[in-house]
Amino acid sequence: MHFRTGRAAGLSLIFLMATSLATSAPSEEKAHGFEVLLHFRSVNGPEETSRLENFHFIYYDRRFVKKSTGFGKPGKVQIRDVPHDSTSIQNDEGKKLKFKQLQDVRFEYQGEKGNRHLVLIATFKNKKKAVTTWIASDLRNTHVSSLPHFRGEADGKTVDVPLPSLMESDTPQEKTLISLDFKFTGQKKHRDWF
Repeated sequence: MHFRTGRAAGLSLIFLMATSLATSAPSEEKAHGFEVLLHFRSVNGPEETSRLENFHFIYYDRRFVKKSTGFGKPGKVQIRDVPHDSTSIQNDEGKKLKFKQLQDVRFEYQGEKGNRHLVLIATFKNKKKAVTTWIASDLRNTHVSSLPHFRGEADGKTVDVPLPSLMESDTPQEKTLISLDFKFTGQKKHRDWF
């Protein structure tokens, strides 16, 4: 008798959990990770936009691996850049611009003609926070390994998005990233953002 009571209570608990999960499921569509709207400028001039989910900043750590080449022979050193993904843009000083706090990031060139450097200008959702400007060449490990970039997903495919050239050039890239919107109309929500 005790066994039947315990079993019935267990089944009731499972039923309650299943119904509560069903009713708590939100009706709005969820994004996979951070969803970001990217703005590009093509060589011909018109602006293009693209939406990516599961958006990350990718930086690299350079590793030196010594490989044996046989007894009595000098070892061979291989250089390997190991990627790390992050939901914040990071610089060499250890500072972070967390995606969940950002409104948008713009990329532009500043400085004297012929020596203009790429900078990123970050605006925050919290209007009390001052706009932050970083020189792109100071992004994490830019001087010691492969250049950092962004990565996301579109239609289930992984898409890598390079930074614009660190120095302004007379021959611009075919398609240049000019800004990132971290909050925009029609954006899918994700509970991990809050």
